[in-house]
Amino acid sequence: AIRAMHRVLEAQVLSRKGDTDALRKAIETARAEGAGEAELERMKLELVRADFANGKVCPDFEYTDPDGKTGKLSDHRGAPVLVVFWASWAGPFVRALPNLERTYKRFAPKGFKILAISVDRSVEECVEFLGKDEAKPMKDWIIACSGQGWDDPIAKRFSVGVVPISYLVDGDGKIVARDVLGGRLRDTLKDLFERPETGNAKPAAPKDGAKDAPKETPKETPKEAGPDQDAPGDEPDEKKGG
Repeated sequence: AIRAMHRVLEAQVLSRKGDTDALRKAIETARAEGAGEAELERMKLELVRADFANGKVCPDFEYTDPDGKTGKLSDHRGAPVLVVFWASWAGPFVRALPNLERTYKRFAPKGFKILAISVDRSVEECVEFLGKDEAKPMKDWIIACSGQGWDDPIAKRFSVGVVPISYLVDGDGKIVARDVLGGRLRDTLKDLFERPETGNAKPAAPKDGAKDAPKETPKETPKEAGPDQDAPGDEPDEKKGG
């Protein structure tokens, strides 16, 4: 089981890099090692998600909020946006809310936004959760909810099969990190806002002879899940019933 989970984490890293050849080999290796169907399906999902690798332009999409108002991801160009797929019953997402609240409060004054796309099976289910105390960190987020569950058109476009899943999109519309809800999200945002060439931050007046600092690539090494770390999403029993 430990080896199989390691293979899943390896698949997530390769998917973020868009390395489909290495990912296919990893799937075959996992199959030869006797990985279960659940782990193999998770790895196959990462193969599909390789289309949304770091550095690629995030596909634009139109969303509808619980009040029926529509918007587009491209409406928010110019500052980073965390696109996160969630559900009211997704325990890993709910547990990540305190971390996300701290991150949002820190970077929202600089323009950072969170676009949370619900895969709840009804708009009422989504709205009911948003009215609870545990959802208070989401009060200033952009909420999208179609009430179509896993058949939500945006979720299907991004091949969402587990939640939470997230994509951090920079001010130019490019994906710069995936599955970040904890410390790696804060580190990446700090890097983005400190780089004047990204368009996410107002350029500071350079000193004479000074050169722009080189860009840093967010670390892709899988981390052990913890209270302030980034854990892979889970496929809950609710999906089977929906």
